[in-house]
Amino acid sequence: MWMSSSEYCLKGCRIMVGWDTNRYDVMEMFMIDQVMHCLVKQLSSGEHFFCSIIYAEDDHVPRRKLWHSLEVFRQLVGDVSWIMLGDFNAILSTTECEGGMVGNSPAIMEFQDWTSDHSPILVKFEDVQVQSKGSFKFQNFLAFRNNFLDIVKLKWVEKVAGVRMFQIVQKMRNMKPMFRKAARDSGNLCDIVQGLAKSLKQIQFELDAAPFNEHWKLQEAKCLQDYRETALEEEQWLKQQ
Repeated sequence: MWMSSSEYCLKGCRIMVGWDTNRYDVMEMFMIDQVMHCLVKQLSSGEHFFCSIIYAEDDHVPRRKLWHSLEVFRQLVGDVSWIMLGDFNAILSTTECEGGMVGNSPAIMEFQDWTSDHSPILVKFEDVQVQSKGSFKFQNFLAFRNNFLDIVKLKWVEKVAGVRMFQIVQKMRNMKPMFRKAARDSGNLCDIVQGLAKSLKQIQFELDAAPFNEHWKLQEAKCLQDYRETALEEEQWLKQQ
């Protein structure tokens, strides 16, 4: 899967990120033309961290917009691991520059100031392959069920460590398995509707032969209710296809 910063750039595209959806789950938090802030989860281990992908401006004045964005994002990170990677378009020392630059320029001093308490690191992830679950798609018909709010509340009250934005994202992710199971347990709605229609027709046939039979009256009422509810779910499901 891919995402880019093209809609935030005056021309072209400064940042493009690609990842294997079988191994990582990447969610964009927010971005500007010079940096893309993401939440990354390794599916094999369940570990997560924040990642800022950077491609800074050449000039140090517009680059200050990048420093400000990093400062703002730091407030959201809290105690969660945070990695910054990319091209800052700046040097830390005149020894890194060919051509005889003399003295520290404002660009160098600003870069030194913003990286003074950081160190370069090499990050390596274990090469563990996991079975893909496929992309999650919420089935709208589940929202009409009586137990929908109970499922949401069950996961929403769970304690999640981290800043508020991360807590909300994580709680929504924790609901996915339950909604996947609910959709899977629903079976083939089209086949179920056809089966209920056939059963209703048979019950009504029996009721025509014995119009005062209480057993068939109750069976008709129950089957008719099941048919209407399932037919509505089938309609909601078909609208999403």
